[in-house]
Parts: sequence; structure tokens; C-alpha cells
Amino acid sequence: MQLTIRQKEIVKQLLNSSTPIITQTLADNEHVSVRTIKYDLKRIREWLGYRSNELISRPHAGIWFQIDANEAQRLRQEVDTVAQIDDGYLRPSDRMQLLLLILLQEPGYITIQQLQTRINVSHTTLKNDLRKIGQYLSQFHVSLVNKTITALS
Repeated sequence: MQLTIRQKEIVKQLLNSSTPIITQTLADNEHVSVRTIKYDLKRIREWLGYRSNELISRPHAGIWFQIDANEAQRLRQEVDTVAQIDDGYLRPSDRMQLLLLILLQEPGYITIQQLQTRINVSHTTLKNDLRKIGQYLSQFHVSLVNKTITALS
């Protein structure tokens, strides 16, 4: 089992922290949603299971490793040398550029679901990116139009 680049970064953050880290902080650091972090943590836990290590987590307290300094160093080295998979995820700045390009080239409307599929992000991450793009475009007196589509059954 391999880790993605982001999952490796999450492991490093947890290893380098002397206190528990809450999922919102990890999400903010990685510029993704809390839901995405939870998916990543599930894979990280599976990866750690093969190494007889585990993450400790408590609601409202955070996530942490309960290991000694030698084991933390060994795990750091392993994370640095383990193969990583190309996860198909873009850095936030690249993702926003791609999103802006898609929006500018789209001749008509595009749905949130279509955008999610094209750039492989959660609904929350996409909404946050669209908000930031809207703020950016406002300096050029351009605005995004958001319409609710009503479907009949």
C-alpha cells in the first residue's frame, strides 16, 4: 500500500507535532475539506497497520502518534523513502487555475457535480474554491453567476 503526497504530508505534520492536531487544522494546512482529511486518515491508518503503528484520536482533542522519539524518527524516514502514488490531486493554486480555465471556456452553465467530477474534489472544497475565484474576479468587475436548478421528478 502506498501513500499519496498529501497523505505523506499529513503523517509528517502529525509526527512533527508535540500536541494533538484537529482535523480542521490539517484540512486548512492542506487546503482541502475536513471530509477529505478523514478519507486520508483512513488510508493512513491502514498503511500504519502494516507497520504496527497507530494514530490515536479523540473527539474535540485531535489526532496524534503515541510513540517514542526513536520510533517517530524511523517512521519519518520510512515516510520519506516510501513510494508515493500520483494521486491525481492538484495543489490548491493549480486546482483554482484549472477551475477558472474550465469556467472561462464553458459556453453555458456547468453544474457543481460536473465540476467535482472534472477536478476530483469534494463539494465543500469546490464551493470554497468558487468563492475565492469569485473574489479574485471581482477586482476585474467580473462575477460568477450561481443559479439553482430545479428538477422535476
